[in-house]
Parts: sequence; structure tokens; C-alpha cells
Amino acid sequence: MPLSPQRLTGGSIVLALAIAAWAGAGPLAETAGENSQIKIRARLYTEPEAIRHLLGQSLPEGVVVLELEVQPKSREPVQVWRDDFLLRSFKDGQASEPFTPEELASESVLRVYVAPGKGGGIMSEDRGPVWGGLGGGRPRRVGGEGGSIGNTPTEQKVETRVDQQDSQQKELLRILQQRLLPEGKLTGPVSGLLYFPLRGKHKPAQLQLDFRGTGGKLYLPFRRTGR
Repeated sequence: MPLSPQRLTGGSIVLALAIAAWAGAGPLAETAGENSQIKIRARLYTEPEAIRHLLGQSLPEGVVVLELEVQPKSREPVQVWRDDFLLRSFKDGQASEPFTPEELASESVLRVYVAPGKGGGIMSEDRGPVWGGLGGGRPRRVGGEGGSIGNTPTEQKVETRVDQQDSQQKELLRILQQRLLPEGKLTGPVSGLLYFPLRGKHKPAQLQLDFRGTGGKLYLPFRRTGR
């Protein structure tokens, strides 16, 4: 018989939460299609827990992950490039190409700290992770382009250090590059990930993956998974 909340023990609650978290760690939606030259299957991960489970790392808010399997159907190689793919939303008109790993996890995380001197104050140059381009716009740097706090005299002692997040971003970059969908001339099936900007909440029926390349055109609407 189903357990009521009053009959759940501490261990049962932990197990129930773990099962719920695991159930939410899969893809939200999937799609598939083919033509005479190419076959494509895709699974879409939108929830932070699902992305973290897939990558072992978190991504910035507003970024979703697409897991793809691409298979040429002809004997001749088929050229496939990552920017042949477009993620489209019919809810609000968003249409975006995938990010590069470098746009999501920049290695340049050097901040310049000006030691307090005459007049005091701190200046910083933010070279943190670059991401953005939401809704087709150009990527922007998170946190702006730097700034200052307090008074900043003309002559100051400058000290530099690498931000603590540097190692985390390098590891994220390594993972994103390692899991990236291969591109170029494909002679056999390949699989990998693409990382797209997508703002807000969307139902699977509102999303579509477009493929337009030398392998032809495919328009692949998403459907919710059975989980």
C-alpha cells in the first residue's frame, strides 16, 4: 500500500528524495528524423539537476544541453557542422545556434586588484566566463566589464592573483570540449553534446530542432520523454 507522509521514516524520506532527484535527472524531451543522407536523434536537457547529472558540472542559467546522435546514411561522407543546428521556440520566437565551449567557460579569469593606497579603494578587471547571445544576440561577459569601488588615486601598488574559480572553469571547459559533438566529414555514426541558449520555461511541443546543412534539411519537433 502507498506510504502516507506520517508513516515515512527518515530513511524512507531520503530514499524518496533520491528517487525523485534521479527521475528529474533525465532529458525533458526528445526528437528524431532522417532523410536520404542523414539520420539524427536528439535529447534535450533543460533542468539544472539533469544537466549536472549529465556533465558532472553546472552551467549558467539560460543554457540547455542537447545530446545528439548523427548517422550518415549514404556511402559518401556527409559534412556536418555544429552551426548547422538551430534550436527554435515557437512560444516566444527564440532561435539560437550553439555556444562554443570557450564562450561558456573562458580560461581567462585574471582579476587585477589594486592594493589600498593613498585615498584607498579597489579596482578590478573582470575577465570571467563569457556567455550570452540569448535569443540570437552576441555573447556578453557575465558581471560587466569591470569597475571600481571607493576612491582610486593615480599612483597605486598593483597586485594580481588568479581568481579561485579559475580551476573550476578550466575543468568545465575540458568537459565541454570532451563531450562536444564532432563535426566535419562524417563517415560513420557520431554522438556528442551541443550547448544552446534558451530563456524561460518551455513545453516540449513548443520546441524544435532545425538542421540545415550539406546533408539536407530536417525540422524535428520535440516530444516529452516517457519519464
